[in-house]
Parts: sequence; C-alpha cells; structure tokens
Amino acid sequence: MALSLLVALAPHASCARPDPSACRVEGERTLGEVASADPRGAFVPADGEGRVALFFLREATDAGNPLSLPSGVAAIAVDPTGVATPARTYKTHSRLAARAGSTEVVGAVWTPREVVWHWVERVTETGADGVLRSEARLVLGRVREGGAEDAAIEPEAARCSDCRIAVDGVAYDGAAVLVFAAAPETKTSPNVGALGTPGLLAHGTVRVSPQGIEVTSPLPGAALPVDTSARLDVIGGRLWLLSRGWQQPVDARMRPAGAPVPRPNATDSLLIPATGETSVVWTALTGDTSDATKGGGALSLRTFDDRGATGPTIRVSSTSRALAAARGGDRFAVLHAAGAVTWLSVVSASGHKLGADVAIGSASEGATARTLFARDRQRWLDLEAANGKLVAREIVCDP
Repeated sequence: MALSLLVALAPHASCARPDPSACRVEGERTLGEVASADPRGAFVPADGEGRVALFFLREATDAGNPLSLPSGVAAIAVDPTGVATPARTYKTHSRLAARAGSTEVVGAVWTPREVVWHWVERVTETGADGVLRSEARLVLGRVREGGAEDAAIEPEAARCSDCRIAVDGVAYDGAAVLVFAAAPETKTSPNVGALGTPGLLAHGTVRVSPQGIEVTSPLPGAALPVDTSARLDVIGGRLWLLSRGWQQPVDARMRPAGAPVPRPNATDSLLIPATGETSVVWTALTGDTSDATKGGGALSLRTFDDRGATGPTIRVSSTSRALAAARGGDRFAVLHAAGAVTWLSVVSASGHKLGADVAIGSASEGATARTLFARDRQRWLDLEAANGKLVAREIVCDP
C-alpha cells in the first residue's frame, strides 16, 4: 500500500525550537549569470533528475517591467550535484514579438531541443448584431537555439468567447506537455469553473514533440476536479497534474497514473515523491503570531496512506510560506520563508526535528525562485534564481 507524507502549515501552540542548529551553509557559488534578465527566475523540469533555471529577457528600456513582452528566454541546466551548463538563449517567437497588446498568460516550456512559447491572444470584435464580443485563443510557437522557428499554431479546442484561458506546461518524456482550461470571464470572478460544473467551458492537453503536435480535449479521465488553477510539474521522474485541492500523477498524455493526494493550497504546495509514498508541503496562515519573526503559520508534518491519515500532526516550525523541499534517506528538508529570512528545517520521517532552524539567507516575496536537492541524508544543495543569477549553496547537517 502506498503511503503519502503530508507536510503542512496548520494551527499550533508556541514551542521552543531545539538549539543549537545541526545544519550549516558550507559554501556558496554562482553557477551562471544572464544579462538583461527579469529580477525573478523560475525553475522548470530538466531532461533527467536536475532542474533548469529560466530567465525571461527584456530589452534595456523594458528591464524590470514584467508587463512588457519578453525579448527572449535564457536557460541554465543544473544537475543534483550542482554542475551547471552554460546559459542557452532563445528569442521570442516572431508572432508573439509582433503583438502590440491584448496578449495574456505568456510563458515558455524549455525542452532539450527547443523552447515552446505559449500565450493567449484576445480579439475583440463587434458582430453584425452590434454586440461586442471577445475571443481568447491559445497560441503556441516553437523556437530553436539560433533563432529558427516554426509557424505558430492555434489549437481549435483552446479558443472561446467571453472567457479566460489558463495554461501551464513542462518538458516531459522528450516533449513539451501543456494543460489548458477555459472559464467564463466575469467582472466579479475571472477564475471560476470546475470540471463537471457549468462554469468550465473547455479543458485539455497539448503535446509538442519532434513527431508533431497532439491536442486532446477534454482531459482524458481526470479523477478529480480540474479548474483554471491547474498546472503541471515533473517531480521524482513523474509528471504531476496539480489543481485546486488535489494533485495526481499522470502519464505523458495526461491519463491518471496513480492515486491523487491532497493539495490544500492551490498557490503554494510542494511535492516530495519517493518509492511507495508521496510527501506534500503547503502553507496556510493561521493568525498565530506567538513567534513574530517567523510569521503566522506552523510548519507541520503528517503521514497518509491511500485510506487517509495514519498518525498525528507533528509540529516542525513557525513560518509564513514554503519555498522548496527534498528528501534524503529518512530525512526531509524544507526551505521556508518568514519576514526577510529564508530558513531550513530538517526532520526525520518519524517527525524528529534535527536541531534548530538555520537561516539560509534573505527572503523577498515574489523576488526569488528556490529549489532543493538532497545529495544524501546529510548534504543538501539549495539553488536560487534571482536577478539574472543562479546561485548554489552547499548545506551540511550532522549525522
């Protein structure tokens, strides 16, 4: 029977953290640097066990303006040992670059062969009846290193009237895999609709590979509700479909490939899968301000199997939001932030806390992306993408 380990932010009573810290930062180095990049990078799945740091590029006059269209994207691949490749750059697809406005949800999926740009175009027209109508269209454009590109495509299943389209994608199994969902746009709530309710207009997946482009709509056999918060990730070598309240492993064509696990926070939830079990980290503010330096929530740990919880919630630390997590042997490490500080907490699978939390650097809301690798049960690699730089920190913990 598969187990799931749930790491959460839940209400708690104040308690002292153990002291002294059993972990320390033993080195910091810059793995790569990109000029004219957005202040905040992002980590996306690599071809293998590593991650790729992506930085959107802007023209000099647009630097620091997230509302401007990117002029390109730079990718730095890094493996779990901290070995990084030189930055590779890809220009923006010409159709996207030519857009003067009415462009939404711009993103890029990096694969070892190319970057697949995706964006939503909005066209507003007055019909013969005099009624103003707005149509949203998902557009995809493939660009290779060096600038060669294919003509942009518009999947027929991913267009709708008076609606909003959400899209997310990752590289998986040699292809770019995207998920999209469309819901009616209203003045009060543009992010509405769930599978099985009248609110969701369409949903589906697009797979872009060297063999061509494959569109499937609706999503095949999703076990639990999908809405416009849906996104994808590749963790532990498996593709995961994440939506509001749940997350589920799926295959390359988005068919269920395992049991779903809870996802209580749709915007801040982390997965740590392992053989036969899955760990989940999420944040939820509780209003507890007993430790003013660590925010109003508690980092907690709980274990689940296919039938539900198998043990009590274990208090780990106070915090505000989780940033990254990894597992090494019988230990879990979680990077979390509160105020202006990023902290590292390490606990065993049984819930035993390894020393006190250790400060790993500064934290700024929305200004940095983090990922964490386990080298073994004592050594961890913290990667940070921010201000056009990819920085690695070596963390060593007591045996």
